[in-house]
Amino acid sequence: MSTKPIAIVTGANGVFGQYICQGIMKTHQLYCIVRNEEKGKQLLKFLNGADAKYLLCDLSKPSSITALAKQFEGKAVQCLINNAAITPKKKATSEETGEELQWCVNVLAYHRLTKAFLPNLKLSSSQQTNNKSRVVFVASFYAGGLNLNDPEFKKRSYSSDSAYQASKQADRMLAFAWSKQCDDILFSSCHPHVATSAVSLGLGFDLDRSKKAQLQ
Repeated sequence: MSTKPIAIVTGANGVFGQYICQGIMKTHQLYCIVRNEEKGKQLLKFLNGADAKYLLCDLSKPSSITALAKQFEGKAVQCLINNAAITPKKKATSEETGEELQWCVNVLAYHRLTKAFLPNLKLSSSQQTNNKSRVVFVASFYAGGLNLNDPEFKKRSYSSDSAYQASKQADRMLAFAWSKQCDDILFSSCHPHVATSAVSLGLGFDLDRSKKAQLQ
């Protein structure tokens, strides 16, 4: 059994997720959250022998997030990286909740995951004298335009681009709000850089004219 601290990364098979995993796999026991078996298997091949496992979770479904968290009952989790994001070109909703899909996956899932893993994160902090557990909300410098009166585009015409920008602004705000509630956990948000990805292709940006991201 590994003695390394546990890190959980959502959207682990994406362009940024893969390199997030690469960056921490030497120091952590890594749990990569993906949507299907094939993506999980491909990711483990990419990581090439790391102390890593993949777990399945549909972040558009609160019940799936709850089931994921149950697998970690009683375990200390040092790091949760909320990285998963989607950019559907047409407005869609969660099959389980009816929430607009980008708002559901890009924002509410971050909040639900953080809440579900809070006992695990607090346990990790309590076991370490000078090393708080951490939660990262992967946002974007593209963030902006959040309308709190209509975050799910129920009153406005839907724009994937606007919905994405708003979701990333909300992620920044969530990180700040959580930091005010839990001083024993370090919360942060970040801009991961720019690359062609499933997210960028959904927004219409093929930044390096590469279709590799379509395989994510």
